[in-house]
Amino acid sequence: MIANIGVILSGGILGSMSKAKGAEFDKNVRILIGLCILFAFATMGIFYYINSVILKDPRFYDPSEVKTKKKKAKVGITEGIKILFTSPYIGLIAVLVIAYGVSINFTEVVWKEQMRATLTSANDYSAMMGRLSMTTGVLTICATLLSTNVLRKFSWKISAIITPIVMITLGGVFFALILYGKSGGKEIFGTSVSMMAIWVGLFVDALVKSIKYCLFDSTKNMAYRPLDDDTKTKGQAAVEVIGGRAGKAGASTIIYVLTNIVAVGSKVSAHLYTVVPVFIITVVGWIASVCGLSKRYESKLAEQAASKK
Repeated sequence: MIANIGVILSGGILGSMSKAKGAEFDKNVRILIGLCILFAFATMGIFYYINSVILKDPRFYDPSEVKTKKKKAKVGITEGIKILFTSPYIGLIAVLVIAYGVSINFTEVVWKEQMRATLTSANDYSAMMGRLSMTTGVLTICATLLSTNVLRKFSWKISAIITPIVMITLGGVFFALILYGKSGGKEIFGTSVSMMAIWVGLFVDALVKSIKYCLFDSTKNMAYRPLDDDTKTKGQAAVEVIGGRAGKAGASTIIYVLTNIVAVGSKVSAHLYTVVPVFIITVVGWIASVCGLSKRYESKLAEQAASKK
């Protein structure tokens, strides 16, 4: 929650600096770069202070009370792929991660292309990115407060399925607006379709990421709990190595093939009738994986409970 206060502040600063025009805007860009460097040094300074002062003060840190952590298992690409294909349980967790990566990347790429086409001014574009940071920060704080109750009161399945449901619902609205504008639609309720799509895209990106931080990551980590230590350690490493990269790389590869091989020099918007079905199939697969993993998760928890009696 505290971290997202920084996200809100950075978005506010970016938004206020985007109001300047011409040479003043260029000056503000340099100020922003300077602030990035300043906070980078501040981070290093705080890190140095923690390690050289705080962690050497017996009032705050007693080395004898610290339990030695097991070294994190390193899993190579070949071994990771083998684990994902030989363990259906770990494979389903990987599908969740890959599906999130593909769907959020498709949404962001199309959204940013829509912004570049509509917001031709650098000021307007950077101001919108500032609004994205502020909205993400506010929604993440709200989601943090709500998610603890969701995890306490509802089942793993309901908690895990919220993220893909939000993605396919709001993402569907976003892509529907883009397709409507592409087919010649100009306005909806007196509002420009392109601007409405930009605002909906901003909300989708911010809300899905905020829920991802609070619910998706939590439920994904909970799914490892019923596994034995060896499977848990190697499985988590395999999902991080393969799943985490495959999602982003998968979306980027599809977009690259469409814009550089299928139609050289084209834009993503020219391939929406390919991107949108892939997006829908991906999120539907994500929902199906949550349902499949839920049954296995509950079964393993029951086995654990039975073995302790």
